[in-house]
Amino acid sequence: MTVGATTTSHRPVVTVPPASTEAEPSSTLRQAAETLAMAVAPMAVVTGLLYYFGWVRTGALFGQFGVDQRLLGYSAQDYVLRSAGVAFRPAAVVALTAAVVVAGSYSLDRLRARDLDRARSVTQILAVVIGLSILFGVAVVFTDASYRIALVGAWCLLSGALAVGLAGGPASEDRRWTLSRRGVATVAALLGCFWGCAASAQRSGQLAADAWAGDLTRRPGVVLFSTEDLRLSGPGITSQTLAPNGSLRFRYTGLRLLAHGGGRWFLLPEGWKRAEHTSALVLRDEPGLRVELVAPGR
Repeated sequence: MTVGATTTSHRPVVTVPPASTEAEPSSTLRQAAETLAMAVAPMAVVTGLLYYFGWVRTGALFGQFGVDQRLLGYSAQDYVLRSAGVAFRPAAVVALTAAVVVAGSYSLDRLRARDLDRARSVTQILAVVIGLSILFGVAVVFTDASYRIALVGAWCLLSGALAVGLAGGPASEDRRWTLSRRGVATVAALLGCFWGCAASAQRSGQLAADAWAGDLTRRPGVVLFSTEDLRLSGPGITSQTLAPNGSLRFRYTGLRLLAHGGGRWFLLPEGWKRAEHTSALVLRDEPGLRVELVAPGR
């Protein structure tokens, strides 16, 4: 008689730990980096626009008086601060344009969800308008357009590029094509921003120069004292020799302050006329020179 042994097999019990509700450190860092990038990128663009606006405006302003802005020695911070006030209107136009395009894209998505046929018709019309706007903006880039036409062209390029970037493609659209389309649209939108700012800054600088040249009493008056004879001459400049026992022996009046920067004083004679091509005076800020400023209008 054969006796069979019965064998009992035991399967290993695998314990699955409960899913952790805490995010992985790498995922948390990635989310923080993405959030930081979203916050920093617009700030970098705004700072770049302000710097470019200030640089173009300064060149247009002082170029009317024959002064190369590189001699002023302004820093990037100086350009940004000098443009903050006058660049408000162009920045508001850019922000308003972006808001309108975003709102239009949202409204079109809502319409597509309710009435697909009508949304298609609207999309076709918008596609034609956006295409013509971009073509007009690109065409104006290659022409010597006036200030107003340049602004319109920049606005058309900006708004059209934003619309293309925000437009949703078909469901079958390849992801690489979507990224490429949005990348090109972003570059075009930035081009429109900088172009519009350049045109507006150029015009702002020219208007400020015209205002200064039309009435130099708006600028502070300058009285110079020097240890040496500077031999300054120009319409409205008067010189006076002081007592010989003083260290500052020469006094000059009839001057207006144009700018100070880079260790130099940029001055204009009170009788300066643009039509006569009278040059600006440039003096180094040296120990033997003392400058007294008088309030504008005096």
